[in-house]
Amino acid sequence: MQDASREALAEVLRVARERGEIAERHDPHTVAAFLVTFLNGLLVSAKITPDPAALEPSSTSPWPRSTDGLRRPAGRLPCPDSVTNAQKTNAQENERPGKRTPKKPEEPMMYDHDGAPLRTGRAAVNGTSLHYRTAGSGPAVVLLHGVPKTGYHWRHLVPKLTPHHTVVVPDLRGLGDSARPADGYDSATMSDDVAELMARLGHETYAVTGEDWGAVIGYQLAARHRDRVTSLVFAEALFPGFGFEDHTALTPENVSGMHLWHLGFYFTPDVPEMLIAGTNAN
Repeated sequence: MQDASREALAEVLRVARERGEIAERHDPHTVAAFLVTFLNGLLVSAKITPDPAALEPSSTSPWPRSTDGLRRPAGRLPCPDSVTNAQKTNAQENERPGKRTPKKPEEPMMYDHDGAPLRTGRAAVNGTSLHYRTAGSGPAVVLLHGVPKTGYHWRHLVPKLTPHHTVVVPDLRGLGDSARPADGYDSATMSDDVAELMARLGHETYAVTGEDWGAVIGYQLAARHRDRVTSLVFAEALFPGFGFEDHTALTPENVSGMHLWHLGFYFTPDVPEMLIAGTNAN
């Protein structure tokens, strides 16, 4: 199945290049926009009607135009202008006769080794606001999740650590219940977010555990604040700057080998909102 998917993707790529729809080597953001358009065409061909809320243009978006030199798709991709549109769609659907109203999902909880909920808080740090959870006692350790995840990722590990450590679990900038500023998503800035948070909580020194993009942020944290970080766990991530970025491009070589397609997909403005519009209850 995986080989068939790669062959299909390679064929889509070949035809798109013949038609001049994408260049021989395109940046991942523009390629992601092309693939979204292509998939939308498949939905139309299959007579699948997308959620009307997903077709409304967005006048404001938390994802601004890039200032880092990377090309972005010309014009905006369709997306709801706010979560309110999706909520309205769900409300209208639930008002149909005989339609069962779904229960409101409970807030995800995290517990320590005694079964007590973690304490939660919010701190103004480095020009933004981070939501965090904390529990336990002993030497401090901060757990940094990847993308697209939240601190809830660590729910199974936390009770293993709280008997012997003070555990701090933040939602990183732009994710979970933390604020979503327009910029500051480079690993250096995000590592300074965490450093200020730990200082605000009174932890002069601490261990760092990061996975996925959280590992990259953890490395920056250890490199930029060496007097604070006592140890670093770098898990499930490739190190940027040593060929990592080359595998994000949509090329025949990457498609037949290692293609990190999801990076450009996540970075394309408005795509997540477009895909989840009207399905919040699910």
